[in-house]
Amino acid sequence: MSCRAAAARFGVAPSTAIRWQARRRATGSVAAAKRQGGDMRSRRIEERHDDILALLGEARKDVTLDELRGQLAGKGLVVAISTLHRVFVRHRITRKKKTGHAIEQDRSDILRQRQSWFEGQIDLDPQRLVFIDETWTATNMARSHSRSPKGELCGWASRTAIARRRR
Repeated sequence: MSCRAAAARFGVAPSTAIRWQARRRATGSVAAAKRQGGDMRSRRIEERHDDILALLGEARKDVTLDELRGQLAGKGLVVAISTLHRVFVRHRITRKKKTGHAIEQDRSDILRQRQSWFEGQIDLDPQRLVFIDETWTATNMARSHSRSPKGELCGWASRTAIARRRR
């Protein structure tokens, strides 16, 4: 069967069948070619992944990939944002939305302090209170997302709250 007829039979391009036949003639093998493309430099970045994760721990957990890339460039490691993203995916560090309030507020000692403060508010004289209108205040200035290992809380969550949740 000719290369073109074989290509039509197996649903591949004629040029592919011609290349395969030329490879068989040149090498004597019909083995498929090696995979092409992909992440050819991951070995380089994986050698430094401890540095990247340490830098993420030193910095705020809500650092953006571009900011982290800038910090790494300052340390002599120039990488693309997509490379950093792949490192985080391989090490199961995900981007998560932060909690809306500090989990420490739920601790019993903090809760007691808050309740005693609220009880003391009854004695306030309403005539002496000053109200400040803060409706114009921008709440979007705080970062709403952060990075942490998969399955762990991020943001303002404390280690005690994480341990309490796992029980």
